[in-house]
Amino acid sequence: MQVPAEVSATAGEAAVLPCTFTHPHRHYDGPLTAIWRAGEPFAGPQVFRCAAARGSELCQTALSLHGRFRLLGNPRRNDLSLRIERLALADDGRYFCRVEFAGDVHDRYESRQGVRLRVTGERAARLRSPRPAGLSSTQSPRTLRQEGTAAEPMLPTCPGERAVLLDAH
Repeated sequence: MQVPAEVSATAGEAAVLPCTFTHPHRHYDGPLTAIWRAGEPFAGPQVFRCAAARGSELCQTALSLHGRFRLLGNPRRNDLSLRIERLALADDGRYFCRVEFAGDVHDRYESRQGVRLRVTGERAARLRSPRPAGLSSTQSPRTLRQEGTAAEPMLPTCPGERAVLLDAH
């Protein structure tokens, strides 16, 4: 199994986890299953699973956690690359690809190290920044004004409100 050590992506966007593999069978046309796990190899929870019937190029999805996981690769061509849509910070972690051959050959191959998905929250923070208290849905955050004196820091406030600085001591 060949996977990169790490893939980085931003929350709210999509990520592709590449995974390719080799096996000793020159051409395998029997039934197979492609699986992706999260957290740990072999026993971690499955986030994606698909199965291809004998002779079929189509890997029929049987499990896609929250409908956000989709196989981009073709297992018949030794590619299990996975796309994860609408990334959340909770998706951050390690993922493991696995292929199982059934029928006459009962081989199973799984990445031991997996690929580390690092999800940053920059885009999510920009998209979901909370509206300051007291700001109506028709007011733009650009209408905030700064208040303060030389002895206190400048804090953003809404029109008609005074910032309160809490003493951290």
